[in-house]
Order: sequence, then C-alpha cells, then structure tokens
Amino acid sequence: MALSPPSARMMTRKGNYSLMDTLPGDPGYLERIDYYGTQLGGEDVSGRWRAVEALVRLGGPAAVNLIISALNDPDWRVRQKAAWGLGEIGDHHAIAPLRDLLRAEGDSVREMIMEALDRISRRSAGEPENPPW
Repeated sequence: MALSPPSARMMTRKGNYSLMDTLPGDPGYLERIDYYGTQLGGEDVSGRWRAVEALVRLGGPAAVNLIISALNDPDWRVRQKAAWGLGEIGDHHAIAPLRDLLRAEGDSVREMIMEALDRISRRSAGEPENPPW
C-alpha cells in the first residue's frame, strides 16, 4: 500500500516557516513520522531532503532518530540538511552522531555540523542562541 502525503490542511503558515500543527502525542503525529521516515529511504534526493525538513518541523524523539539516520544518506545535501535540522531541534542525543560524521565530511557539511553542535551545546548550557556580541 502506497503512503499518501499528510493532509495539507494540517499545515499552516507563520512568517517564513511552515509549521505542522501537530505535536508528539497528537493524532496523526505517528502517521506523519512514518510517512516522512519512508521518504528518507526513497530514490529521490530532493524527496529525502524535504523529508528531513518536515521531520524537523514535527520534532520529538521519533523525528530526531530518523534525522540522525539521515546523517548516513549517500547525498551530501541530505546529510547537510540533517545536521542543520539536528541543530534546530537541539536534542543532545545528536551530539555523538554529529561528532562521528564530522571526521568524514567535506567542508560544507562540516561547517553545518559545527554550527549544529554549537547550537546544541548552547541550549544544553542554557545560553542564548544568538549572543548580543
């Protein structure tokens, strides 16, 4: 059975960001996680990239685990998007996988990994993400 995309009515616009109006525990959350998790295994690079972005918006531990798995994607753009997403979410479980990937990546992905690690560390320490200096 082919999965269909989550309902467009579940998406709203706020500023420049699309936000899913479901949270972990809400009806439909696990359906969305499953759908985008399946998309991560697809052939289409842009589909995998968009799946990472959607998972970042969904958030929660299930999304974090799937985004961490995207750090092993064969395409550097998906890995870069996954690093960005993990930094956006700020979950400390991403630190070790990001550090492991740091050793093997090229410059553009490595830079995003460093930014993600910095954001996660600042959140863990309770520091503001954008210091005034």
